[in-house]
Amino acid sequence: MEIAQKIKKGYSNERGTGKFIGYPVKEYIIDYRKRVPNYDTSNLLRERNPQKVQRFVIDEDYFVYDSAIINLTEKQLVDRIGERVAELKKQYSDVYLIRMDENMHRESAKNAALKLHQFSEYTQDVHFEGFQPDFILYLQNAEFFVQVFIEPKGINLLEQDQWKEELLTYINENEAELLFEDDVQGVKIKGLKFYTMNDGRGTMKQLAQVVLGHDFDGLTMHNQIELQDE
Repeated sequence: MEIAQKIKKGYSNERGTGKFIGYPVKEYIIDYRKRVPNYDTSNLLRERNPQKVQRFVIDEDYFVYDSAIINLTEKQLVDRIGERVAELKKQYSDVYLIRMDENMHRESAKNAALKLHQFSEYTQDVHFEGFQPDFILYLQNAEFFVQVFIEPKGINLLEQDQWKEELLTYINENEAELLFEDDVQGVKIKGLKFYTMNDGRGTMKQLAQVVLGHDFDGLTMHNQIELQDE
């Protein structure tokens, strides 16, 4: 059973490194097929909010696809970033949110290239399998560009996937350990703590601090999703 689980996770017995290799975006942002489940994933995840995965049309310049197959938490993240695009563009000329679905390159070597791996030597719980964050926020100005990894998460999975969040935040706290290819200049890599429904953990506030150096102006305009009584 343990071996089978490792195979499913893409098990590797090697620790990752802090080296980032640049790949042309056009080679990775492709159309993909994904089955839309006809059940409410909140029933499986013991969430109290409806989390039915569905296709949402997102006709916005900042989103690199014209639609996305996502759940309600993910859609809320897309909307909340969308309302901050104008403010982000005061500092960055280019602002793009990229959905990195695991189905894009499932049967390709590119699948492994997109995954993050633990590279800290002092990690208490070692996980050799990598993971691919669900979203990348790409920001660019005249001096540099920033790539922010963002992972929405159901609250019931916070403990189980804590190692993923630790990896994302470790990137921010240990920038000196990050290495880039010689021909890649002016790059900043950032990671955020998990985004949960209604942003109860303050992920958007962290995003503002990471990429702007201050809080976003005003409160979010998007309504919160009310918890349903059991």
